[in-house]
Amino acid sequence: MKKKIVLLSIFLLTISTLLIVKSKNVIAYTGADKLKNYQQVDTEFRGVWVATVYNLDMKKQKGTNAEAINEWKNRYLTILDTAKANNLNAIIFQIRPCNDAFYPSEYNPWSEYLCGYGVNPGWDPLEWMIEVTHEYGLEYHAWLNPYRATVSSSVSIIEKSGTIRNVVDYDDQKLQADKKSVFGSLKNRAGKTPSGSDYQNPVFSEGKQLEHNVVLGAEDKYVLNPAASETIEHLENTIEEIITNYNIDGIHFDDYFYPYTATYSSIGTVKEYKGLSFSTEPKIDYADYQAYKTAGGELSLYNWRRENVNKLISNLSKLVRDKNAQKETPCAFGISPAARWAPSLEACSANPERGAEGGMSGSCNNYYSYSDLYADTKKWVDEEWIDYILPQAYTKLGSGYEEIVRWWSEAVKNSKTKLYIGTATYQLDSWNDVSEVYYQIRYNQSEKLNVNGYVMYDYTSLTKGKGKIGINLVTRGCFKNDALTPIYSTYNYKNTVEELSTIKKIIASEENAYDVLVEKVNDAKAYAIYQFDDIESIKTENCLASNMVAMNLNSDDALSIKKYDETKIYVLATISKSNTIYIGETIDFTKNINHVPTVTITDLKSEYLLNDSANFNITIDDVDKDILDVKVYAVIGKNEQMIRSNQFESGTIKINWNHNISTDTNGISIKVVVNDGFNEVTYTSEKFKLVEYCSQHSFEPADCTTPKTCSLCGYEEGEPLGHDLEHHEGKDATCTSAGYEEYDTCKRCDYTTYQEIPALGHEWVDATTEAPKTCTRCKETVGEKLPTEKKNCKNKKTILTIVSLVSLSMTLITIKRKEY
Repeated sequence: MKKKIVLLSIFLLTISTLLIVKSKNVIAYTGADKLKNYQQVDTEFRGVWVATVYNLDMKKQKGTNAEAINEWKNRYLTILDTAKANNLNAIIFQIRPCNDAFYPSEYNPWSEYLCGYGVNPGWDPLEWMIEVTHEYGLEYHAWLNPYRATVSSSVSIIEKSGTIRNVVDYDDQKLQADKKSVFGSLKNRAGKTPSGSDYQNPVFSEGKQLEHNVVLGAEDKYVLNPAASETIEHLENTIEEIITNYNIDGIHFDDYFYPYTATYSSIGTVKEYKGLSFSTEPKIDYADYQAYKTAGGELSLYNWRRENVNKLISNLSKLVRDKNAQKETPCAFGISPAARWAPSLEACSANPERGAEGGMSGSCNNYYSYSDLYADTKKWVDEEWIDYILPQAYTKLGSGYEEIVRWWSEAVKNSKTKLYIGTATYQLDSWNDVSEVYYQIRYNQSEKLNVNGYVMYDYTSLTKGKGKIGINLVTRGCFKNDALTPIYSTYNYKNTVEELSTIKKIIASEENAYDVLVEKVNDAKAYAIYQFDDIESIKTENCLASNMVAMNLNSDDALSIKKYDETKIYVLATISKSNTIYIGETIDFTKNINHVPTVTITDLKSEYLLNDSANFNITIDDVDKDILDVKVYAVIGKNEQMIRSNQFESGTIKINWNHNISTDTNGISIKVVVNDGFNEVTYTSEKFKLVEYCSQHSFEPADCTTPKTCSLCGYEEGEPLGHDLEHHEGKDATCTSAGYEEYDTCKRCDYTTYQEIPALGHEWVDATTEAPKTCTRCKETVGEKLPTEKKNCKNKKTILTIVSLVSLSMTLITIKRKEY
């Protein structure tokens, strides 16, 4: 996409706008209040460009592992979500930004902007993108740049001075050495094709063949030589490979053909080049032209260049249509050129080679595809080589937009080629205007111009700033419902369906609103619901955009009736790939009704303590008693933590969330996602927090040893009361009674220093004949005195005497033994 036009051209374009209104009777835009009310349409191309060069709209895949692949896939799914949310129906994705590929190819190495030049990403992104895009109900158009081979170079053939650019003498030896170095390095990095061979690509030729196949452009980028037969053959092989291997909906070129022309300066010394304009290496370009002349060619240098591009477009058109004859689903061939085709001959009297019969009003030196890129885009429309033309009308109402669209509207009037308009959502920020695109679409309809669709440049602009606001305004005002993509009269479409779709389930989404799920059928392009006043009016010819209440582009999404009117009759229709409408069943809103489950959360506190679990109840009520898939999350900032996931029926779930959070955390909410198989409901609770201490304490009063304390979180405040002591005298222990030391007791609590002294116990003396058994401490006695014994006294004395004599004898013996 060429978005920067030299200042001189912009100035001249502005001046020429004033002439346009006078000379061509173009109805200039005079304000939104003069526009007619917008009427919804049911067939319209609504696309978005996704640019991969420089990774403008799609970041690189960071590695070849599963995680990197899934991350890349998720980014693309986000693109589809954005397109779907804005009721777009086509993605134009750049799969060959620079003579490379986002798919496995025998002709083009893996793209630098996918995973690195020549790096196999580990999967086939194109195959997957087409599949998921179709699942969303959108078309996938493959965007290729035909000639571009690099995005920069270290050498140049031009000299710049402000807005003036001149081709000058250049060091051809240095240029060819650079060319050999650049493409030799790329060849080494390219690796092998899927079949294990070398890539069959003109940039990997050598010697003189390389010098001729690849030329340096005036924009300091290498391009495939548009005059080389190898270039056309390579592009034919590339397109055929894509159409053969993939279920693609469109082949798409943008505005890059010959590089933007710069006028040759008198600084140059080669007399043959004097007065000529060159956009590639003059030495090669002029030699090719001279060879053409020698072979009997009669065209001028500039028309010869145009014919080189014409030959490519004509050949590719035939190739695409021949391949389509073998396919069930046709692939369109579309081109998005610069906004302006060519200046008029009258405007270019001083430089007639730039002008063309029937050209556009305005200065001869504006930026034109015919004059500056040698792309005769009107011829492609006249010859019907392309299925749609998509001029990049990147300007505002009142600044030339009206003349551009009106001129192209006239150009396609008698052609089978459709006209879509390229729309500059990326410029809404610089224009400081969110409504420009919305009013452009309304203007084109008000003026009944032959515009069959719009494409937004670029995807990123739809996701931020005024571009995001602008597309939202378009969606709410002009793209309220889905629309069918147009069909092309050059192709045969299957115009029947094997069977009609039927109602699967009706979901009462809210009061007087229903979501209708239908059974998908083979060969259907879309399903729609039409509203009628009575049974007699239910006819195919009455199925119009004005009474269409919902459309589904063959995806799994529901058909949504936002304002149900019980006095009307609603009919389900199935639409074939030829956009033929087949009326089906009348919708009975008393049958197949699926009620949306309701979710409530109770007993959820505003705060929980960190050291406790968070307990609450979830009540789910489903009238249909379906088996529900229930997922419960704790949402903490941008992160979600799964609490529970299981199947459940209606009732109450008691949740005990044992979190692992250790610091105070605010703003936590509970998200409950319930899916009954037909509808998904998400409920999000009020926010709560986890805290170490609660914010509203419930204090128990302080006591002697504990300060004032919160009964909820244990937080303490102040000091303990301390004991109020009373002193007590001690008591001695006795033999039979315990005693105690002196001690204190608290008058407020049960605190005491009381220590018991155990009873001492008796100290007994055995009974004698004089006294009974007696305690020496307390004199307590037990029993009787021992009796006095007088009998056998003599015998006792005799025994004592004998014992004494024996003891004496043993002593004398012991003494004798010691003497020996």
